[in-house]
Amino acid sequence: MKLRTVFLLLFFMVSCDQLTKGLILDRYMSVEFDILPPLLRFSPVFDTTYAYDRVHYPSSIFVENMHIFFPTIFILLFIFYRFAHIIFGEYRIIHYGFLLLMTVLICNYMDLTLWKGNLQYLHLYTFAKFNLKDIYSVCILLFAAKLVYTVYRLDNKD
Repeated sequence: MKLRTVFLLLFFMVSCDQLTKGLILDRYMSVEFDILPPLLRFSPVFDTTYAYDRVHYPSSIFVENMHIFFPTIFILLFIFYRFAHIIFGEYRIIHYGFLLLMTVLICNYMDLTLWKGNLQYLHLYTFAKFNLKDIYSVCILLFAAKLVYTVYRLDNKD
């Protein structure tokens, strides 16, 4: 997969997350309905405790250096991505894992800076609230497990 394609997909996925949040905040904050009763429910909640540092400690080191911290992590992950591509070869799972990781990083950054909180709009049964970014995070774990399995299988093929 070409690097240009990865960045176009990154832009698309971040846009989907942010447009969904904007639309829900603007028009659907008071709407609730069951998607898969009783397992999955649409019930938006805007969580400002997510940005706890920003609200309660506006002069904390993290908040003061947030605009340095996130780009630094982005650059380090890009270097790791290129390194993993060289070490492991042409595995699509590396591209998709990097894509999801960058998407989650950018969405978190936008939650802290643009929205000043986190909009959770899907409720799983009674214990988990999540959004599109959280689905991306779970996919990262699945891709990581698949990559470990693939590398392990290749190493033990003898």
